Amino acid sequence: MLLGIGLITSCGQSDVRVVEPTGVVDRYVVASGTYQRVMRGEIVQIIPRKLEVHVGDEIIIENQDNITHMIGPFTVRAGETLRHVWASTGTIEGDCTFIPDQKVTIRVLPQTQPRTKKSFWPEIQVENVDGATVNTADFNSDKVLVVTLWSTWCVPCRRELPQLQKFAEANSSVSIVAVNLGDDAPSVRAYANELGLTMPILLDAYGRISSAVGVASVPATTLIRDKQVVATHLGEISAKELVQFVSQNS
Repeated sequence: MLLGIGLITSCGQSDVRVVEPTGVVDRYVVASGTYQRVMRGEIVQIIPRKLEVHVGDEIIIENQDNITHMIGPFTVRAGETLRHVWASTGTIEGDCTFIPDQKVTIRVLPQTQPRTKKSFWPEIQVENVDGATVNTADFNSDKVLVVTLWSTWCVPCRRELPQLQKFAEANSSVSIVAVNLGDDAPSVRAYANELGLTMPILLDAYGRISSAVGVASVPATTLIRDKQVVATHLGEISAKELVQFVSQNS
């Protein structure tokens, strides 16, 4: 589902105009099983309770759950992906199905020029392929960090991941982390065993890592130095391109 440019109001004021997207994207994923987790009393944090954006920024909400979710001003049906470009200044509040008894508040600020979003390696807790909770900060070191983003359904990823594994084994001065988008732990574990992957694999169930590093598609490879993304390769990367990508950006 694609939402066009709409009206956001605050205290009766609005600033409606056609805008060009800034290229800044906030992406959130509602993973399968989210509603069941909420019903069990778990705290599920997918979108911040207070979100600040600018006119021209885009929000993408992918609902992989089997029910419709309300998220602030948006209603996203099961299996659908919502895309919305903020077109007007103001503040809006709305309920959220996975944040009981609290509202999501979104503040839309005027567009600034130039408008770019700084991409970085976040410090958050996620699950790894074995189901253990790990902190992404543990992967910060003096080494260059190469992060590959992938999914089990992605055909180019299947060709690419074994090459990254070989590169990791041959280059101890570089840390490589594989970040899976959207698959459950058993599926990822079986896939990794099939391909013989032993590099660290993290599950980005809610899109928090991909949003922070500024990537919304797979496959993608990012190079991170001092916690900042310094280069991104979108699409499949060959073994030769990977060597050049690392050497040119390290």
